[in-house]
Amino acid sequence: MGGFGDAVARRESEQAVIFLSALALREDPRYAPSASHNMLVRIAHAVAFVIVDRSDSGHERLALSNYFGAAASGFIGTAYLPGGYNDLTHAGQRTANTLGGFALSNMANEFCPEWGPIMNRMHLPFVHPPCAERIRNQHLNPRTVLRKK
Repeated sequence: MGGFGDAVARRESEQAVIFLSALALREDPRYAPSASHNMLVRIAHAVAFVIVDRSDSGHERLALSNYFGAAASGFIGTAYLPGGYNDLTHAGQRTANTLGGFALSNMANEFCPEWGPIMNRMHLPFVHPPCAERIRNQHLNPRTVLRKK
């Protein structure tokens, strides 16, 4: 089902709608890592951040831009995919997959202080750009998860 063009159309429509809806609704869709050291709490926080994010003023609110972006990603294919893949069921599945991708992205960002140094040692490029900044900042902040003992 779909190919490179479909992936590009889905990603670009998702990102455009997230940006425009976050701008209109005054949302701050940037991921805010958990302050907990408990792995299960951190996983729950990453998944919950798909549903609830922050407003421009820092208050928690429903992450409508995530829902709108996922819907755009899921339903854009109804315009060009062949019969059997351009129906409501498949659009819903694509939307759910996009929301799941948001959760995986949040988990990658949540745990990047743990896996980022491993990637550095293996000379692998970062696949999640905010991670490099968080690892760099952890050297400035002595109260991080990776502090040396």
